[in-house]
Amino acid sequence: PVIGTIGLSDLHQALRLGWEDFQAVPSHAIILCLIYPVLGLVLARIVVGYSVLPLLFPLAAGFALIGPFAALGLYELSRRLERGEPAPAWGALEVLRSPSFGAKLGLGALLLALFVTWVATAQAIYVAAFGYEAAARIADFAAQVLTNPQGWWLIVAGGGVGFLFAVGGRCVSGGAF
Repeated sequence: PVIGTIGLSDLHQALRLGWEDFQAVPSHAIILCLIYPVLGLVLARIVVGYSVLPLLFPLAAGFALIGPFAALGLYELSRRLERGEPAPAWGALEVLRSPSFGAKLGLGALLLALFVTWVATAQAIYVAAFGYEAAARIADFAAQVLTNPQGWWLIVAGGGVGFLFAVGGRCVSGGAF
């Protein structure tokens, strides 16, 4: 495989092209971009129950692991616009007919498993630092984490382990989406 380099001009071009896509079909992008975070919050509440406060940051940070898979519809709309084809909202579902959709689905499942493992690991790190008692309010939780050695250990250990999960997700996906 050829390893390319990314410069600031590449980032500028990607942002420009993304903005052009958004200008072409802003309603579709807004709808699809709202579904992802709302669904994430709903799933977090269902999976973890009502004591999500210690996992809010790990959930938000870890959601980036499955973000590329969740954005497949946006990629399809962008591809259609690039080819000069119409991009109606239902066009996002055309990704389901892609010859490579099975491979993308498998990679998405792998990234989802990595995400679930990350959340479980983050929970274990929290329990190791503070035990099973969850903070009832955000202010209590912030004080608990920021004002004692266990909280700083949680920040350092969680950040380090989270970094390893991010590197693992990047290595597994290799920018496949």
